[in-house]
Amino acid sequence: MTIESITAECGLNWSGFQIAGNLNRYRTAKPTEYFWTLWKSNKNEIEEQNISVYEEDEFLVYDWGTGADQKATQEEYDTQEREKTESKIRRMRAFFEECAEDLGGRSRRRMLSQIDCCHTVDDFDYLAEQELRGGIDALYEAIKS
Repeated sequence: MTIESITAECGLNWSGFQIAGNLNRYRTAKPTEYFWTLWKSNKNEIEEQNISVYEEDEFLVYDWGTGADQKATQEEYDTQEREKTESKIRRMRAFFEECAEDLGGRSRRRMLSQIDCCHTVDDFDYLAEQELRGGIDALYEAIKS
């Protein structure tokens, strides 16, 4: 059993290579039903091919072997992590801007002003927390009256 035969047999659709904190390269795929069948009956043989399964938000199959001979540099890892963070910030900014579109007048201007002050993921987390707290407080006041 090889990584190629497992990929073909199970129909795994691998992502591009990513870099782990230890600078090892890896790629992931969503497990197929057939992969789970093969995993249950041949787990040790599959693991010998440097394939593992982890659950984060969902189960993913990890291939640690294919790119193992190409260790990444710290600079490559830092670039990858910076790009991930920048992408997350762009998505968060787009989400809040979409929310602001639903607001009118002063509330919309206030929200857009707050968005302009956000430059990190933590900034957006704080903004979300404040908006949630404001919404809960307003709901509480409406219920009280």
